[in-house]
Amino acid sequence: PIWGMTAARANTMRMKLLSGAEISPVERREAEKARKKAAKGDMTLDDLMKAYESFKQKSPGKGLSVDQSRYYRHISPRFGKLTSQEIKQKKIDKFRDELLTELSTQTTCHILDMIQRLVNFGVKKHGVKPLVFKIEKPKIKKVKNVTPEMLTDDQLKNLLKQLFNPSPGLEQAAVVM
Repeated sequence: PIWGMTAARANTMRMKLLSGAEISPVERREAEKARKKAAKGDMTLDDLMKAYESFKQKSPGKGLSVDQSRYYRHISPRFGKLTSQEIKQKKIDKFRDELLTELSTQTTCHILDMIQRLVNFGVKKHGVKPLVFKIEKPKIKKVKNVTPEMLTDDQLKNLLKQLFNPSPGLEQAAVVM
């Protein structure tokens, strides 16, 4: 018997890859490389983001593109080369204050959540050490959109006139409804 790659075997492997039952050899090598790095405990946030992206690729949706945008625009320039143990609370506090000067409170919260999510992902999937502090997010102000609306004198007179002296067609309109 010939031991090797047959057309049927290649087709079976291709179908497993396309259906998502198996990961590609490239992804397998990246995951192995990430696992070895994590075993040493020196996975940076950039490494975690790459692993997070390959993990999230399996579930379609726009969430990953939003996460990538936030990460590469705001987090990577400042914290990309740092491990979770090198991130200090003072650096996060300074980063939060800088974000608040240029972005909204909600966007700042989303960016800080992204850092926490990446570290938590690394802790669960790759054995990364967790942060030694809790990331404090800015308080979001509750918005009260209720504004009182006052009637003008003319509107009030017209309302009272309609209430106490209904027009003759009003009763017929009520019957039709």
